[in-house]
Amino acid sequence: MKSLAKLLTALMLGVMVILGAGTLTVKAADWEAPFWGDKSRGEVRWKLPDDYMSYSAFVFELYRNGQYYNSYWITPDDIEYAESHDGYISVELAGYFHSPGSYTVTILVSDENGIHTPLGVGLHFSERYDIVWEAPKWGNLKQGEVKWKLPGDHRAYPYFVFELYKDGQRLTTFRASSENIEEDYLCVDLGSSIDEAGSYTVKVLGYFYDEKGNVVFSGNESPFSEAYLNGVWEAPTWGNKSRGEVRWRLPGDFKSYSQIVFELYNDGERFDSYRITPGIIEYNSNSSGYINVDLGRGLTYSSGIYTVKVLGYVKDENGKDVPSGKESPFSDAFDYVIPETKLPTPSNLRWEEYDPYERYTVCDPVEGAEAYYFTLYRDGTIVTHDVWISPGCEFNSIMTETPGEYTFTVKAIPLDILAYAQSETSGRSPV
Repeated sequence: MKSLAKLLTALMLGVMVILGAGTLTVKAADWEAPFWGDKSRGEVRWKLPDDYMSYSAFVFELYRNGQYYNSYWITPDDIEYAESHDGYISVELAGYFHSPGSYTVTILVSDENGIHTPLGVGLHFSERYDIVWEAPKWGNLKQGEVKWKLPGDHRAYPYFVFELYKDGQRLTTFRASSENIEEDYLCVDLGSSIDEAGSYTVKVLGYFYDEKGNVVFSGNESPFSEAYLNGVWEAPTWGNKSRGEVRWRLPGDFKSYSQIVFELYNDGERFDSYRITPGIIEYNSNSSGYINVDLGRGLTYSSGIYTVKVLGYVKDENGKDVPSGKESPFSDAFDYVIPETKLPTPSNLRWEEYDPYERYTVCDPVEGAEAYYFTLYRDGTIVTHDVWISPGCEFNSIMTETPGEYTFTVKAIPLDILAYAQSETSGRSPV
């Protein structure tokens, strides 16, 4: 036993050991951990030890989520006949990635004693390579475009199949290959199949070749995309109520309207509205297909039970925006009570002139204000009003048309409508 222990110690230290007819230097430091190269091909690179020709075969063992998953064998002769390796060997394991997961690789040897780690050589694993299949996302809704971020193992599949579902039932499929790749995404247009009202979703399936060369479903598929509502108008929902935020999922046909109008109702009576164009919606909507609008300013004028619905407007023959008849159901009710605490009253009202034709109504900023309600007077009579997000406003076009003694008042509108009420209206400004 003592002599065996000494032999093992000698091997670990890298001394010369007599093995049969030849000699072999074994050093743990000679065997580096494998590392990932081109991940889209599942490429693994490994620095060859100086004595690699003395082994029968090397085994690249692939682990998924910490469990043995598959293996790839290569002999020293295969390595020699390969292209110039510059001291490294590369193998492609993409065909072995049949499931998303966290993959690592280690190197073993195979000989008459089976598969094992050589004496004196540590078992070195590569870094983790995480393969994730994300849900596809809708791109250009007008074309029914679907974009899918390619997983790291995408080259393991000859092609992918996009399955389109309508109201939960599979409607059609679309086969996509590398010709549809744009940068790191696979893009397809499904608009020709989305011609009826309904809720559409998509998932992606991977297909590969089996041992007989037949193309079969690999078992790998993405989660479903978010729903694309074509011609279906859902009820809006309340989001961040401290801002009076309303959230609405965009229907697929929203671009066919000249305006989208959010109508605010207080105790069942129409109270206020907010208009927005499809172009502005496209710019402001988030990637999940929702648009958020803040209606808090309207709520700050009165307590009550608030609901919202959304209407589509179109141009008539005279170019005027008119209701199309298309509208959403009402949102849930929001029981809003104006807080007792008011914002401070705006102060230091003044005129700031940049030239005889540019005079601005200005007040000092109010902490907690989201906007300012300016009212313009001429000779003591109200002329007009306007809401600005800054503590300054201009009414130059009105004032240059009709001479008179102009003054103004200001009221601050809260950012957090659950914490503050509107301020008191300020006193009159100087002339």
